[in-house]
Amino acid sequence: MGLEVNEDDIQKLVKEHGQELTTNELMDLHHGQQQEVMEEISSAEEEENKAEDSLTSNEIREMCKMWETVQNFVEKHHPNKAVAV
Repeated sequence: MGLEVNEDDIQKLVKEHGQELTTNELMDLHHGQQQEVMEEISSAEEEENKAEDSLTSNEIREMCKMWETVQNFVEKHHPNKAVAV
């Protein structure tokens, strides 16, 4: 990979990662991870909302036709006509 690393760098890295974390450090780490997950969820929801907001008039028109078909079917086949309407 072309990295130049000397033994002192490796020893320093091993020493830093060999120390146990305090309870506060663990809690901070956990909080940071939770925050990242919440941001990812929020971002995914925003993307989903954008996709939902971009319905075309043709799609809406088609949905209305489908709803009308369902409505007609229910009115025709429901035993209680007043409830169906």
